[in-house]
Amino acid sequence: MVRLDGGGRIVAVNRFLAELLQYSGAELRGRLLSDLGSAPWASESALAMVRLGVYEHLRRRELMLMSRDGLCFSFEFHEVGKVSGDRLIECLFQQLEPLPRRLPESEPPPTGSGVQRIVSPPRFLQIVQRALDRTREHRRPLSLMRIHIDRVGDPGLPEPAWTPLVLRGFAKACAQRLRQSDIVCRFDGTRFAVLLIDVATSGALCAAERLRTAVARDASPAAMGYARRIGLSIGVVSTRTGRISCAALLSRAQAKCDEAREQGGNRVVA
Repeated sequence: MVRLDGGGRIVAVNRFLAELLQYSGAELRGRLLSDLGSAPWASESALAMVRLGVYEHLRRRELMLMSRDGLCFSFEFHEVGKVSGDRLIECLFQQLEPLPRRLPESEPPPTGSGVQRIVSPPRFLQIVQRALDRTREHRRPLSLMRIHIDRVGDPGLPEPAWTPLVLRGFAKACAQRLRQSDIVCRFDGTRFAVLLIDVATSGALCAAERLRTAVARDASPAAMGYARRIGLSIGVVSTRTGRISCAALLSRAQAKCDEAREQGGNRVVA
């Protein structure tokens, strides 16, 4: 299925795998379900499990594939020949990363004291995993926010006309209210995540509240002359031991974010 050269680069990938990125999410889901049993790579030794879902289901030993319309699919490998699963996925990530983005990224925030960029989901997952490894080794705190922009719609103004304004406002708020070391990721249109390294729960809650207040004040359509207001639902989780998987950390933060939305939105839950 996969052959590596002496330097660890992939020199041969199954054609079926290479073709997946050409499909939309719905097409890809149907193709995977219909071809799973007959695909050359669908052997017990090469493929342990296929997950169809979004980024919060990803784990360190899974391969992420993103369809052209932004839907994610992950594949967990246990072993391929003598290549360990971790090594295989590391190599695959390195070569998938330069592909054109299937998820649009908002404009980079202004340079200054705040965050320098909004990274792609694959890059974010790599950073989170390294941060968890560091936390396990040095017992330094780590916190993660999952963020949803609430009430993004205005009957009096088509969404495409003002959504970029809201996203730019959100990016500006991140630049002003977060540290340069904080990592921001845009998962899709209105869902974001922020990794705060060396920040415990109390500090993460303060940062989340600062960000929520700034967005509600400066990035709402109301601040741009429209009646509609927006807010942020933010879920916060922290760890001091790092004894949690990347997927579990993201999933718990998302659960807190969902809880914030169920409580009416525009609030922080930890």
